[in-house]
Amino acid sequence: MASLSEVLSLVESSPCLVSIENVMANQFVYSRNNKGSRANVSKIAMSIGRCQQAQVELCRQLEQREIPMVLHRPQSGNWAKKKELFERLTGWSARSNEDTRAAAFFGWLSLAPKRSRTA
Repeated sequence: MASLSEVLSLVESSPCLVSIENVMANQFVYSRNNKGSRANVSKIAMSIGRCQQAQVELCRQLEQREIPMVLHRPQSGNWAKKKELFERLTGWSARSNEDTRAAAFFGWLSLAPKRSRTA
């Protein structure tokens, strides 16, 4: 997990395209998360709000620096839970977790938009 300043420093150091999952598209708490207590639902909603605010701040900074970005709608078919597919398509066999695999998926979409999403 990099800080905003670390991300900006990285993307300013060389030309790049920033690929972002558009969490602002999620304006709700998923019904599957609405089964717990009110405190649990509130905690999930706060977490979603933090992610959304982080996206807003990142996009503002990228726009200010004129760094190109692509926003992708959230997709259930990403590589988060498909480690074997992720490794086969990327050649990456070192450690990864669901977040890093999902991030790699959205970068992959930006670089090769005509590929099949699940390959």
